[in-house]
Amino acid sequence: MLFDFAILLYLLAFLSAGFNAFLGGERYTKIATAFVSLAAVVNLSYLITRWYLFGAFPIKDLKDIFNMIILFLGVVAVYINYKVKKAGVYLFVIPVIIILGIAGFAHSSILIHKQFSSFWLAVHLPFTISGTVLFVVSALFGILYFIQEKQLKKKNFGYLYNLLPSIDMLNKINKTAMIVGFLLFTIGLLSGYIWGIYEWNGRIILTSKLLFSMITWFIFGIIIVIKKTKGMSPRDTAFSSILGIVSVVVTYIGVALFIKG
Repeated sequence: MLFDFAILLYLLAFLSAGFNAFLGGERYTKIATAFVSLAAVVNLSYLITRWYLFGAFPIKDLKDIFNMIILFLGVVAVYINYKVKKAGVYLFVIPVIIILGIAGFAHSSILIHKQFSSFWLAVHLPFTISGTVLFVVSALFGILYFIQEKQLKKKNFGYLYNLLPSIDMLNKINKTAMIVGFLLFTIGLLSGYIWGIYEWNGRIILTSKLLFSMITWFIFGIIIVIKKTKGMSPRDTAFSSILGIVSVVVTYIGVALFIKG
């Protein structure tokens, strides 16, 4: 019920952001922010409720995972809107949330793990998910960077140009999301190793999830090292963040097929 209510609030936030885009008015931005903030609180309430019911960190089915992803996306959306003062941010982030919400409804019956009471799992999962969310946000704002760049080159300062943050702000968000995401993902990966050592009696078993996480960390690690040592233009940074996500998706499919085969 809480998960359903959260998705409804995100839909209302999207409508409010749409009114802001087409009709203007700061009040619609504030309404959209209120809806997203409330929805994130509901997501958090859903997580806490499930944790209380199961007596362990909630990772029973895919709906639990989608709820955490949506929670982090909602928090990030509110924070970015606070920084850029553009409700257009919601128009690009909330559709991703709604798609994930629909996926959560469709896959709520798919069990993914037994319940674990380990403290390290409660550290590993949120940090890994939040890091991944920021990688996706970085790629999304990388795409928006190229859209805004195209508007500038064409000297088209119309509807779409005014809807998006400035190109400098898009670059800043793109870069910051990737770096912070990498730090969070690193903490998640390390805590996952520790959890695995306890879970597998001192051994590390190379599961598909572990292999995928390692490759994801390696891909974005290379991007960040190149950026820090050789430097990257804002355009190259945006492109690398998009390429990083594409590489991760392709790698995930490859890992899944390899393990299955």
